[in-house]
Amino acid sequence: MPQIGWNALRFPTPTPLFAGLENEAMVYFVHSYYCRPDASMAVAAETEFIAPYCSAVARENIYGVQFHPEKSGAVGLHILDNFARI
Repeated sequence: MPQIGWNALRFPTPTPLFAGLENEAMVYFVHSYYCRPDASMAVAAETEFIAPYCSAVARENIYGVQFHPEKSGAVGLHILDNFARI
């Protein structure tokens, strides 16, 4: 089932990508799939849509997000700024 719209992020593992954001920060999603990392420590953010799933990964200098930061307003700009600083 496609997920289209705003949803909250939870941060089980601290990462510089989400520094300065609080749990439940809202971002914009448009997708119909998600990843299942082999290493739970790579899960940088989780979101719930029907069931909880990994919505961002971070490992060493590799980052990936399931949502669209460029469509996520001030929160998305904050994430992009963090990424540029990393």
